[in-house]
Amino acid sequence: MQFSLIHGSLPTKGRGLYLALILLVLSAGCSPENSSDQNLPEITVLDRFTKAISVDDNLLYAPVSIQIDAEGNLYVLDTAVMQVQVLDAGEPRLIRSIAGPGRGPGEIVRPSHIRLANNMIHVIDTGQFVIQRYSLDGRFHSAISYGEWGYFPSVAAPPPAPVNPSAVITPDLDNKPHILANGDLMLSPMGVRDSISSLYRRYNSDREFLARIGHIPDGSSFILSNEEVKSDIQENRIPSFYLPKAFPVSSAQDEDLIYMIFSSMPKIARYQSDGIMAWEKEITGISELDSIKTGFFSSMERIMQNDSRFRITLNFYHSGTVSPEGELWLITQYRDIYLHRFSANGALLNRYKLVAEDEKLKPIFDIHFERKEIFIVNSDGEVLLFPY
Repeated sequence: MQFSLIHGSLPTKGRGLYLALILLVLSAGCSPENSSDQNLPEITVLDRFTKAISVDDNLLYAPVSIQIDAEGNLYVLDTAVMQVQVLDAGEPRLIRSIAGPGRGPGEIVRPSHIRLANNMIHVIDTGQFVIQRYSLDGRFHSAISYGEWGYFPSVAAPPPAPVNPSAVITPDLDNKPHILANGDLMLSPMGVRDSISSLYRRYNSDREFLARIGHIPDGSSFILSNEEVKSDIQENRIPSFYLPKAFPVSSAQDEDLIYMIFSSMPKIARYQSDGIMAWEKEITGISELDSIKTGFFSSMERIMQNDSRFRITLNFYHSGTVSPEGELWLITQYRDIYLHRFSANGALLNRYKLVAEDEKLKPIFDIHFERKEIFIVNSDGEVLLFPY
């Protein structure tokens, strides 16, 4: 489970207190291994792994987003150098570097994640409200300035807290731009529009509006009220401001297969590219997710007793991928890393627990489905390979 303190910076004297509270929650509560999840698949432990990319290879420093192509090449967004590194994980060796820091054509400032789609490499740069597009051989192709389309915050966000540029930070994908298999864009009006009728809107690269995708959960709030958050926490409710937090996960082969992940509920839904919902499902009774919820409420109660201006994020899931057969894989973290595999109809098929002694795994991953290999990042900037 990862906690991130947001909306406000702690005074120096208070940092130790909040850190102690969060560590207390992490050390308490129900352990997933000691819980019985009725009518659910048992946890399968994956503890065999190799290091596809190690520190000794001197190829990566701060990988925050990874994608793997059909040939097994890794595309890694490394924010320490502000580049996408294309790697042959079998050697390992660097094939090419793409992009670089700056505000010129093809340069990036504060990227959140990457996406391989439509024979292009897309870098979503939330610092410039731009999606940079490159050909697979690394040449800069074009930029889509979604900020000029009106998709930038109506109220300026506070500057991000200073971080070590070489730190491996799990990206927050909630309400961030998403690229479909055919290159169409999904943009979220969250924080942009006064009136919101859907979680995302689909456009083609010519800025033509195509569809609204993702329903707004009942009871959602789009304006942060610390008092409302405090009241919701006291009533053991997910704060209404958290409810519309969501991110899409879509097929790399079929733009008509889109899953919406409601990361603070948790709930998943399947949509077509025209916005029609096929089904939705609440995810309940899974001990590792229940532990995340328990830890969130315990931490929030303690934090808000001291200062209601501060809150922490709630992410039942961090990211996901879709298999060629349309199955949905989602990653979560409560102490350990878990992968949940869902059928195309939303049935939970497998729960995998990734175990790597002395390795601090991060919920940053992708899967080579043909080879049945899971690639995942650790806190040292290495990429580990788990067969399944």
